[in-house]
Amino acid sequence: LSKLDHAINAALSIGYVATRGGDNIGLLVFNRQVAVYLPPQRGHSQLAAMTEALYNVKAQMIEPSYARAFQYLSQNCKRRSLVVILTDLVDRDASAELLAYSATLLPRHLPLIVTIGDKDLRALVAEGPRKIADVYQQSVAEELLQQREEALARITELGGLALDVPAGRLSLELVNKYLEVKDRGLL
Repeated sequence: LSKLDHAINAALSIGYVATRGGDNIGLLVFNRQVAVYLPPQRGHSQLAAMTEALYNVKAQMIEPSYARAFQYLSQNCKRRSLVVILTDLVDRDASAELLAYSATLLPRHLPLIVTIGDKDLRALVAEGPRKIADVYQQSVAEELLQQREEALARITELGGLALDVPAGRLSLELVNKYLEVKDRGLL
């Protein structure tokens, strides 16, 4: 499965659990523009609408506009919500806009930035270098992982939540975090 497939599965998993718990669920899919918006609602018909909307989502290699997406969300979702942001956060530059605009969601909403961990980077860092080129590759991989950790630490400093999990554990970890948010009464 691709990272997008894992993200869709995670979104549907948390949607299912939230629906079973009687909570509202909504969906915002965006790239440079908002592509899909389902305002938060309760019920199995909302989960079905979410499933149908996610069926046609395709991965695109363009930088998303978090500014437009979060402004749209703020204008259309007035009730305090857990805003789950599934992303492939990579480095300091790529995450700068995400962090800046996630902070604008606070305090009305509780943003949860969920990054899909890159097992290839972690494996590269864990391996012992065999040649000079491996040392350079490991150095770059370590720097990217460090920048990701710094970006996620920044959102928690601002009052949001963050998860960095491998793709294969994404659904489970996201549902567990959602249940933790509910148990702790963070909304």
